[in-house]
Amino acid sequence: MQSDNSNGQTADIYSIEVLCSSLIKEFLVRRGLKQTLTAFSQECKTVTTGQVLSSRKELAQAVGMEDAMRRNKSTHKPLSTILEVLVRNVRHAITNPSISTKPFPLTHSSSSLPHNNTDIKRNIATSRHDSATAKSTLVNGSFAIPQKQTQFLRTADTEISSLDTARSVERETLELFIPTLRTQSICLEDLDDLDLNSIPTTINTHLSHRPSVPSHPISYKEAVSLRNIVFGSSTGRSFNHEWKRQGFFFCDLPGIEFGLIQLKGGPCGLLAVIQAHIVKYLLFHSDETAEKALTPKGTVRKSALRHAMAEVLWRAGGHKCVSVVLPAASPYFGSNSGYKSDQLTECLQIHQLRGLEELNSFLEYNLDKFMNQNPGCILFLYSALLSRGVSAINKDMDSGSLMLGAHGYCTQELVNLLLTGRAVSNVFNGDMQLNTGGDMTMLLKGIPSVSEIGMLSLFEHYGSCTVGSNLKEPEFPIWVVCSESHFTVLFNTNRNLLKDWRLEKKFDLLYYDGLSRQEEQIRLTVDTKTAISPQHNSSLIPPLELCIRTKWNRAVISWNDADPIL
Repeated sequence: MQSDNSNGQTADIYSIEVLCSSLIKEFLVRRGLKQTLTAFSQECKTVTTGQVLSSRKELAQAVGMEDAMRRNKSTHKPLSTILEVLVRNVRHAITNPSISTKPFPLTHSSSSLPHNNTDIKRNIATSRHDSATAKSTLVNGSFAIPQKQTQFLRTADTEISSLDTARSVERETLELFIPTLRTQSICLEDLDDLDLNSIPTTINTHLSHRPSVPSHPISYKEAVSLRNIVFGSSTGRSFNHEWKRQGFFFCDLPGIEFGLIQLKGGPCGLLAVIQAHIVKYLLFHSDETAEKALTPKGTVRKSALRHAMAEVLWRAGGHKCVSVVLPAASPYFGSNSGYKSDQLTECLQIHQLRGLEELNSFLEYNLDKFMNQNPGCILFLYSALLSRGVSAINKDMDSGSLMLGAHGYCTQELVNLLLTGRAVSNVFNGDMQLNTGGDMTMLLKGIPSVSEIGMLSLFEHYGSCTVGSNLKEPEFPIWVVCSESHFTVLFNTNRNLLKDWRLEKKFDLLYYDGLSRQEEQIRLTVDTKTAISPQHNSSLIPPLELCIRTKWNRAVISWNDADPIL
């Protein structure tokens, strides 16, 4: 929090904000105002990001109140908070202008300010000399300390971590016993960082999430398992730039406000499944007309996104328990011979939720973590994997399968996990025994039951697979479409389309592709009463039509004046 020429006025303003937040928090803690403190800790940016000073002694030093606090202790009725002493001194200076007073220093050099609260328990991992001589600078509102070994104090998780940036990481957990809130006078020299952490343990001071949800830092074993099941290795490749910038955000063009936008290729499988569930929620969980339901605004879109995410995760968790990952303030460990840091996987806090209502509330509170151009899709992917469980996923898949393929594309296993709750490798119904020669057989796992959201695949047209009725005849007339290594969404607005054969004589399908920069609704009319003549050369037929005909064989398809997608 140093105020040098490189940071200029911005650093000065920011340091004032941090000091004010620290003074307010110290006042609320000392006064025992727990409910107010809870609200303040959740809403104040500097508190939720863990930038407030947690030591009363260091806070007094930072605002130049050390001598004043010592004098306060010796008075007949000492005040209990730094803020009160500060206000009393300022008022006294104003009402007694003849008395010479020194201005309160609001910014200090690195030698007089704490470095990420590491002055507490210095003897745990580093010498007093190393901590005193290290210089700190502000990077994105957090301290970056250019020294070999950096201390991180996670006040919300009551864990002190030591990060060796060279290779390995050792972490020691310190149990913080929360003392009773006190209002009587205390000697400043006897205070340590635990005093300002004397708050209800459900309050999180660096993450914006529901305070009552149990959570834990991602373990080294969990991180390795996730990287292995996604990429096949924890020391090789990780998420590309396209994934790191892809969150969930909507299109604002008239008529397609329901649509999620995809920036680049890669996360389309995950986005298409969420898109399908958004459409399901908007169309079939509302009394609105289809036209109005597909032009949602503001909170309606966010609500649809939240319900879509919750439904997918709840199904992956077996309708029992869900894990949701959120970004932590800093890494919990670093690289070593068995793990290569990617600045994402090792920076996660895992939250466990055991009810659908609780999950919806949690996602509503933290939805911004998944939206906009941030790694929201990565967070959701990891949440789905942990909800199902890495060991269960390995049992679901055929041998050698992964969640992401070449160029970061979603595999069929990942799409099946998000659609059905199981990461099976195939799209046929049920399981199949494959004779591999002699008495040897191989069990191939498919879709176990009718899916709520269906799927159509161009691979079936080419004879590479057979999509079973569990995906072709879903509960809702919505399909994820796999075509040319890309996933999109096709749907009908009539809930009963697949329940009445007469409705399937002639009907419309709406198509949405978040990657194509679609500017308007694309409506295709499918006529099953009139069959097209067999064509030997299908190279000029749009792949989407070929996918549709894997379900409605030889149907006549009209693009209704829209340009066919070739």
